Amino acid sequence: MSAAAEVETAVRLPGVGQRFFNDPKNSSYVLPADSEEGRRLNEQHRNICAAAEGTLVFAPVELKDGDHVLDCATGTGIWTLELASQSPPGVSFQGIDISPHLFPPPSHTPSNVSFARESILALPPTFDNAFALVNQRLLIGAFRASEWPSVLQALYRATKPGGWVQLGEIRTLGICDARSDMPATKRLVETYTQKLFDARELDIDCALHIEGWARDAGFLNVGSTSRPVPVGAKAGEGEHNFTDGAIGYFTAITAPTVTCGAATSAEEYLEAVDAMRREWDEVEGVNFPFHWVWAQKPEAQSNGE
Repeated sequence: MSAAAEVETAVRLPGVGQRFFNDPKNSSYVLPADSEEGRRLNEQHRNICAAAEGTLVFAPVELKDGDHVLDCATGTGIWTLELASQSPPGVSFQGIDISPHLFPPPSHTPSNVSFARESILALPPTFDNAFALVNQRLLIGAFRASEWPSVLQALYRATKPGGWVQLGEIRTLGICDARSDMPATKRLVETYTQKLFDARELDIDCALHIEGWARDAGFLNVGSTSRPVPVGAKAGEGEHNFTDGAIGYFTAITAPTVTCGAATSAEEYLEAVDAMRREWDEVEGVNFPFHWVWAQKPEAQSNGE
């Protein structure tokens, strides 16, 4: 995940068009970093916020002037900018990402918000014990399973004593748990997506493991909640409906799915995605569970920091 190793690479597949990925050979991250992905990320943010009734922060923290907030893997910066607009003007916000391509332009960035190219696994020493709130969201397709404990340790170091960390992850396999009426969806997520994640050494169920990793890192007062993010025609219209964002996600990972051998061609895989979408429109109550986890760094540190 070294920022220095990032290489923008264009990948073109029949039926997919050209997408730009950050170092697809050396990075475990499965999603592109282009303007199309930026639009999808912003739409996805609105879907998730709708599922959370507009809640941006579940951690029980009250931000005040002088506090600092860190948004890890900020992407387009939409979470950071929205929270900044709702917070006291003396709160400072720092968004970081290994790719700067989706950062908002400076002309759209308030003076108390900044964005920088940094890796979560190599945070600068100036970040140690600095942030009253650390946010990280939707890195299920970014970190290898073996890296996740180190991620939580890095977030622990960045959180100031008494401060809070908040992580949000979608559970891909949760869409078809204990359901026998979704064979097309089950085939896609348990065959193609699972094989891709296995090939990249990713943890497709990381949402269920974050609480344990947070405790192991030293966090206390761990809390969590899960909300359904609905998809399919029967979910109705509006920002709560995650269909386009979810299909956009599965379409965006076409190239790595083919490259790793999970699918023999883009055509085969995209036909499976289309079958899944048609199934969503026919079945009642289809949704992805989204998990939020929050935890507090102890006021009195025991690790010598």
